[in-house]
Amino acid sequence: KAEGEPDPLDEFVRKYGKNQKEFDTPKIARVQEILQKIDEGEDMKSWNFDADFDSMAFQVLCHTLRQSGYNDIEAIRLWKCGDGDKAVRSVCYYLEGQTGEQGVKDVQFMDNGVTELGCEFLGRTLGPNGNKMVNLLRLDFNQFGTPGVIKLSEGLSQNCTLRQLSLNYCN
Repeated sequence: KAEGEPDPLDEFVRKYGKNQKEFDTPKIARVQEILQKIDEGEDMKSWNFDADFDSMAFQVLCHTLRQSGYNDIEAIRLWKCGDGDKAVRSVCYYLEGQTGEQGVKDVQFMDNGVTELGCEFLGRTLGPNGNKMVNLLRLDFNQFGTPGVIKLSEGLSQNCTLRQLSLNYCN
């Protein structure tokens, strides 16, 4: 951070509290744990979610991450959170706003109910005019089948940064 500029984490926390209040969304327990660990000095580059959460609350989280320009996250992993395409759309919105050298490189939606529509969001976000940082995408155990793979491949066909793609058990 440059001299006189606000700390990105402080800016995120301030805006996140304001947005949660404005949209009247519940707190996501995992986010509270992550922020607590950061406050205690732990380096939390991976934001892992493994429990259901309120969809609007997650949308507000991702919107605020983008709004505040907070790019100190290297991995966003959702395992069995059940929010499907809504969560994908929220994460894609955040990824589309990332610029510079620092940002998310690892994105996982495991057994999350992602459909063909979620694959389309990811294909567009990681396509030729999209995010240039993500190098690992794991979508295992989502039942989007061939239609989802087609939507995903439309965007990924011109992606030069993705190094690992996992589609195990996707029907």
